[in-house]
Amino acid sequence: MTQKKFHKIAVLSGGISQERDVSLVSAKQSCNALIKENYDAYLLDTAEPNWIQSLINQRPDAVLNMLHGRFGEDGVVQGVLESLQIPYTHSGVTASAIAMDKVHTKTILESHGLPVPKGFAAKPCDIYDIMRQKQIENALSLPVVVKPVNEGSSVGVIIAYTLDDLKLSNFPPEMQTYDILMIEQFIAGREFTVSVFQNNPMTVTEILMPDRFYDYEAKYTQGGSKHIVPAQLPLQDFTLMMDYASKAHKVLNCKGVTRTDFRYGLGDSPAIFILEINTQPGMTPTSLVPEQAQFLNIDYQTLVAMMVEDASCNR
Repeated sequence: MTQKKFHKIAVLSGGISQERDVSLVSAKQSCNALIKENYDAYLLDTAEPNWIQSLINQRPDAVLNMLHGRFGEDGVVQGVLESLQIPYTHSGVTASAIAMDKVHTKTILESHGLPVPKGFAAKPCDIYDIMRQKQIENALSLPVVVKPVNEGSSVGVIIAYTLDDLKLSNFPPEMQTYDILMIEQFIAGREFTVSVFQNNPMTVTEILMPDRFYDYEAKYTQGGSKHIVPAQLPLQDFTLMMDYASKAHKVLNCKGVTRTDFRYGLGDSPAIFILEINTQPGMTPTSLVPEQAQFLNIDYQTLVAMMVEDASCNR
């Protein structure tokens, strides 16, 4: 690696989202990697009430953002760092805010010719009636996937197989607290993902789950899923996923590392659908980005150092 631009690094950790525990693991592992790479790195938990003042007092050269979910991945923390003019990693304010909002992301990706599942957004209390009465043009057939518009790591995602599943009274309590939910056609098929770093796609990974969809537990529990790197796909489809991930990264004006998740529909002519783009992908021992980097002979420490050296303002 060339000479370092930065030395003192604050690694943002924890936060107040439902993905706090995952962030703590990502941050600790990343911080340890930076220390081994001879950075003066330290953890800073944004759940602490004085974390902004701590940044002002400590004045790090750069920030490695290892937060996941709301208030860390949605442009809020990025805005704070821009106002303090401290270089930071991953995507900037606008790209982070858009990518965290599944409605806006779907609209933008679709407008650029990228394939996304059919779906619509609605208040939780309206979903049952919309589906029952086919009130809108693209009302979907069952089963459907229901998820919050602004959570990550499959937090709050359910699959509804019957109309009764879509009654508000049958939703898990946490799902009833969201103002808006996204309802999408369930795509029966295989799960894939592509990481992009500095506009370059890494490779395609297939994610295999024994008996459930790729939920929070499957993502962050050792043995919760099996990863095949590189994925065994026809070359044309492999290349297409790489191209789609790269284009999604670019049209949303993302920076640093992102990860785009795909569903590969079953049938004689399998169709590829983009499910979402993650602007703060996990860096835990079971995470996909480090695994894809390792496939490219980039070890974990080197990857984290590269992420830090990519930090800037005005992202």
